[in-house]
Amino acid sequence: MTLGRRALLARAWAKLCELGGETMRVVRAVQALLLKAKQADLSIPCSLGFSSADPYAVRLSFPSVRDAGGRPLTWCFARELLLDGLRQFSGRGDVFVLPAREGNPFIELHSGRGIALLQLATGDLVGFLAACERVVPLGTESNLVDWDEVIDKLLDRAA
Repeated sequence: MTLGRRALLARAWAKLCELGGETMRVVRAVQALLLKAKQADLSIPCSLGFSSADPYAVRLSFPSVRDAGGRPLTWCFARELLLDGLRQFSGRGDVFVLPAREGNPFIELHSGRGIALLQLATGDLVGFLAACERVVPLGTESNLVDWDEVIDKLLDRAA
């Protein structure tokens, strides 16, 4: 199947999901290498997640690490940040993605407790982003956002 045909089918599927209200998800279990300054690096399981219900975002979760509510520790950030970070330094705030001259890119996560520097396989990231693209092609995200709901949530928070 050609790339143009795939993109056309992905757009049609995204439109059907929008009309039918069906949420499409992409989840990939991957290994991350936690780089430690004074100890041996540690391989940890994590998952990359994407949902057509939140088409601008991706999530990086660590099932073996729990937050105060008992849920897997998760960082949520822009899909484009991850995509851009494969080619150039990208990020702000709590998440940065840094390409490697050779080898796998780095993801730097910030929290109130410190900074974690991870390395994930390029192939895992590229495969995940390709699957996201098949579900919601870049540039079509706004077609899936319920803007009235977004405005209502913003107004509720402001009150």
